[in-house]
Amino acid sequence: MVAVEIDISGDYKDYLLVYRWSTVDRRMLPPPDPAGGALRIVADGRVFNFNPVDKLPVNFAQRRELHMPKHDDVVPRGYKVDPETLHFLAISQDLTLRMPKEPFDTPFTLFEDGRVRCSSS
Repeated sequence: MVAVEIDISGDYKDYLLVYRWSTVDRRMLPPPDPAGGALRIVADGRVFNFNPVDKLPVNFAQRRELHMPKHDDVVPRGYKVDPETLHFLAISQDLTLRMPKEPFDTPFTLFEDGRVRCSSS
């Protein structure tokens, strides 16, 4: 999960990018439903539900800057988020992510935390 801010002539929009892929044999998990993509994040006990945007807000030619995994079967999805929610996610201590419409709905926790810690003020 990566946060991005898009600036179009001073009109700022914030998004979460989520990359879905499997680290096990692909045959064990069916490909994601293109119409799916619902996202549920539990952050310090608060539940946030998101639906994917129709069109991804970024060009994935810059894979490295967007922390996109180097796997052939990565499915990127974008979710519009407001600055207050993004700030809450950034300062929360306990994050869990679920994709409730996926066939294998299991919680994901942080594998690697790349957030820059900021104050809660």
